[in-house]
Amino acid sequence: MIDPARVLVTLPGDCATLVYDVGGDPEDLAIFLESRGYYLEWIRESWLAEEDPSAVAKILLSPRRALRRMAPAFKATEAEMEAVFWSSKYARP
Repeated sequence: MIDPARVLVTLPGDCATLVYDVGGDPEDLAIFLESRGYYLEWIRESWLAEEDPSAVAKILLSPRRALRRMAPAFKATEAEMEAVFWSSKYARP
């Protein structure tokens, strides 16, 4: 059984180093690391090309106005984005 107090949860920008004492001569070992659970992909490389510093400035300076301006475009694509996200992230048995 997995101990919920011993799971690793990370957020964007987090970095973790796992150290194991496996014993023996490293030259004689073959190690297989298995993980269980799921992950959420926070950012894709292709998204970086769409960064817009002026849009970020607008959100920081006037969040309500910026969000009101962005809401219609988001709403028009929300259902499609959700469907693509949920169908592409998790392996199905």
